[in-house]
Amino acid sequence: MAQLRHQGKQPNLARRDLPTVDDAACSMAQAEQARHLPVHQLAQRYTVLTYTSLHPETLPETAGRVLGSHKSAQLLRGRLLRAHRHVSTGVYWVVLSLD
Repeated sequence: MAQLRHQGKQPNLARRDLPTVDDAACSMAQAEQARHLPVHQLAQRYTVLTYTSLHPETLPETAGRVLGSHKSAQLLRGRLLRAHRHVSTGVYWVVLSLD
């Protein structure tokens, strides 16, 4: 993320914990879908990016574009590893919120 911010000539993001972001990630995982009420509620206040991945440190292309250009100062993130019915090793459900 820091590299993307630097390339986009944006300042580094301060990271802040917010329990509702973790709750949104857990909710997504339980429902096995990114479009879930807690995520929608976060999106009313923040720019929210969601994705699932076996390797959460590898950002999807769309997340990279937003992180590199968004005029945000803080990053709120939630992440949860949960078993998935189609992936035996589990999948990370990730919520990135920009404030």
